[in-house]
Amino acid sequence: MCGIAGYFCTDSTMISAQGLWSLSRCLLTGIQSRGRDAAGYAYITDTGKTNFAKSPVEARDFIKIPGHLLFEPPKQMPTNILLHARYATVGKPKNNQNNHPLYSKISGLCMIHNGWFVNDTELKEQFSLKPDAEVDTEVYLRLIEKFYIEGDVKTIETAIKEATKCVYGAVTCAMIQGGKPDVMWLWRDRGDLYVIKTEFGYVFASTASILFNAIGCLSAFDLAHWERFPVPTSTLVKFEVSKKPRMFPLEPVEWTGKHSGDVYTTIVGGEEKIRRVKKSNVGMTYYYGDYSDNTKVHNGTYFDGYRANKGLYLPEVSTPKSGTPDDRTSEATDQKKPERPQNHHIQCHCKACVKWWDWHIENDNRLD
Repeated sequence: MCGIAGYFCTDSTMISAQGLWSLSRCLLTGIQSRGRDAAGYAYITDTGKTNFAKSPVEARDFIKIPGHLLFEPPKQMPTNILLHARYATVGKPKNNQNNHPLYSKISGLCMIHNGWFVNDTELKEQFSLKPDAEVDTEVYLRLIEKFYIEGDVKTIETAIKEATKCVYGAVTCAMIQGGKPDVMWLWRDRGDLYVIKTEFGYVFASTASILFNAIGCLSAFDLAHWERFPVPTSTLVKFEVSKKPRMFPLEPVEWTGKHSGDVYTTIVGGEEKIRRVKKSNVGMTYYYGDYSDNTKVHNGTYFDGYRANKGLYLPEVSTPKSGTPDDRTSEATDQKKPERPQNHHIQCHCKACVKWWDWHIENDNRLD
């Protein structure tokens, strides 16, 4: 699925603006291996303004676009930043409203999401939601917003908890809010999420190797020590400057097919309770290619064709069935791993660094 990443800076005196900028670029280009259909970021300025940029291009091309925060080193970096590399499921990337981060002017909430939902259409009807885009994630954002503004929940944390009870699928999210530069929310139900604690704050990504590699881009001046910050499944974390992170439990919802059909279950008092049966006709449409007039679409849930063709669906190349060896990727997999160059950095474009990066992108950043 998609790749999410970002940081939350609790002490800006412990890291340079150059360090945070380099870290952001390393993270974004790293998570490109999880999604090449679009890339983007969002952050809250010191004055509370929400700034974001996104485009239907892969991350390595996105950071080369002049004029935005990650193009060239700024004098100052924000306290928090959300990064997203999209693997398109619902909603064509050519419509930039479908790409992440997703933002609402009504509440100022801005979200990135890795995962998918199967009941977004039902939720739109049940709660009379009116999203601007086609993407399923915006339904989730609008639902959180509805509970926060119209309900009796009063807090963002409770709104997230109530909305998460209603969605069925995979959830790993990060969110910020306009007017609150010193706060960030990070949560997951059963999706992948890895967080590192440093002297300057917290850094997260949806893949461990990408996160560790990005941390390795920092100099000893910007990073003297780091440690893992575990986020259990079904947990929401609220980060605030000058405060310890607060954890809130989410009601666990698992998707399993061990019964007669695919069902959603809830763990109550250590016992599994059937909660909702998945409709048999629910499906996903996955988009591939450059979204010109000849848009390529593929209905299903198997992605070997996408991976083998580096994110570009080629109609003359068949997608192998599940369990069938894919000889198109064997050459890249068997290729000898290059040695990591000394003083490796995302800004370095020497042949050794480029070769090292390309190898890890081709092999989904599987580090030893």
